[in-house]
Amino acid sequence: MQETTPISFFAEIQGRTEEFRHECEVRWVAALDTDAHRSIYLSGVYEKRGRAVYERLRRDVWDHMKRAATDVIPIQETLAL
Repeated sequence: MQETTPISFFAEIQGRTEEFRHECEVRWVAALDTDAHRSIYLSGVYEKRGRAVYERLRRDVWDHMKRAATDVIPIQETLAL
């Protein structure tokens, strides 16, 4: 059995927490009312956290929105329920 040190445990939890934070932020940005609001938020991310974080967040928000758009159940199927 592998021994877990306090430092390795913290690193593991930190990684999971950071990934969870990113996933929450992606959903939140995708849920904003308009593209203009998303653009304003993302420009702030670019200014405060840098280009790499901005590009990752922008890409993940776009992917999330595309997935959500294709997960819509056609109206004919909802009427049959």
